[in-house]
Amino acid sequence: MTDRACLVNGAPCTICTTWSVGNGRQAWYIRNGGATIESWQDSLRLARERQGLARAELARRASLSVDTVRAYEQGRRSPTNASLTAILDALKLDRTQANNIRLALGFAPDRRDFGTPSIADQFTVAELEVELERLPWPAFAANELMEVVAANQPAQTLWGVDLSREFLERTERNLLRIASTPRFAGRCLNWDEVIGVMAGMWKGHHRGAESLDEPSPYFEQLIKDFTVGDPKYVKRFLDLWERTEPRQPKIRFHYPVHWRHDDAGELRFLGIQSSANIWEALGWHDWVPADAQTWERLNALLKG
Repeated sequence: MTDRACLVNGAPCTICTTWSVGNGRQAWYIRNGGATIESWQDSLRLARERQGLARAELARRASLSVDTVRAYEQGRRSPTNASLTAILDALKLDRTQANNIRLALGFAPDRRDFGTPSIADQFTVAELEVELERLPWPAFAANELMEVVAANQPAQTLWGVDLSREFLERTERNLLRIASTPRFAGRCLNWDEVIGVMAGMWKGHHRGAESLDEPSPYFEQLIKDFTVGDPKYVKRFLDLWERTEPRQPKIRFHYPVHWRHDDAGELRFLGIQSSANIWEALGWHDWVPADAQTWERLNALLKG
């Protein structure tokens, strides 16, 4: 059966298409594993059959009668929101499949969360220190103020620091604070790109957007510490701040890092930030080598 014009946008859809049929009901095409499913009722039936479930067993799990499930699968009746949710939960369809069926029937997508996270689900700083050391690439954890709270040995070797002897206070470890010091700024070859990410995060910070005109007390001190550094980086930061848009907070994002080490030469990483502890607002940063040459040079540096 060929796709017809979508009633929503007037053109054929590559993922799903709604179109009118003789009885006025809208059918729903859902692409699933290369197969075209022509209606929500077919979607329910095929999902049940793929799992090897008898109609009676699905009815039992959904607390519905067998006749009701049969009527839904044959398109003689449309389920209520509650009945459909019971069936979808019983089938344990993935959220995308389930929401396609819900939308086809005119119901809102399922936006239920996965339950309230517990403290036990999150990494403590002590646990982060252990986990970070298990990684072969540079990795560190930072809090919501961009202060490094833990860093593995590959990261410290790459940066040329020993956090057991220096930068002992968290405020001294703020990524923006040290970004104007030649010791670090001179090694970051894509400094503008990396600092632009930081600027966007501060301008869109979840605890309140920061500005240079009316900064919070913490950010005001941070900028004062930054301006003590190399003037050329201060000017570049001010220019970046003006043209950088606020960054929407996300639980995961990535950024490129091009680093120059005196012994290892130029190294390229893909920095990946993800959540480590939502209660303490800790983020996990992986600097994963972006190419084979970086892997080779990093391994040689760590072995030396």
